Amino acid sequence: MADGDGFLGGMHADGEGKGMPDDHTWKKTKEAERRSSGSFGVWSDFVGVWQLMSVEYRDEHGEVTPTPFGEMVGTLIYTVEGTVAVQMYRVNRPHFSVPDPYAASDEQTRLAFEGMNCYYGSYKVDPVRATVTHYIEDASLPNRQGGALLRSFSFQENGDQLTLRAVPRLLRGKNLTGQLVWKRIHSSVQP
Repeated sequence: MADGDGFLGGMHADGEGKGMPDDHTWKKTKEAERRSSGSFGVWSDFVGVWQLMSVEYRDEHGEVTPTPFGEMVGTLIYTVEGTVAVQMYRVNRPHFSVPDPYAASDEQTRLAFEGMNCYYGSYKVDPVRATVTHYIEDASLPNRQGGALLRSFSFQENGDQLTLRAVPRLLRGKNLTGQLVWKRIHSSVQP
């Protein structure tokens, strides 16, 4: 996490998709063009609450590599109004040894912080490029505030599974591409 982008990295979206894999990797589809709607570029397919099913990293040769953060759990929420919220946590994070979280040791605090990734903001879908951009209002990683994360996406399982893929980035000394698979647990978000 030395580069400040946190889990799965990202890029500051420039509207041109710089840094995304080449077109043969992320193909635009007629289905993507057909589903585009809404003033925010929000697709009804995105709206809902999603549970993290898996996180996978691949190196520059396409080989799967162990995730640097261990097993993760998480929730992703997209609203029809264009809000996105993400919470991801490493499974089995160690508990603090004291009841007061502000009295925990520096090591305990570091491990708790490194084992989480949370942010919220707005999002916009580009159906032609099959990308979604998360515009971050605030985040557990301060360097992400005001930034944007560009992800390619695809839907599976009749729209109830969403795969998001980050751009390649240096992570703990290796150039890795992260891929998250989410399962829809609610198809709408109630106020």
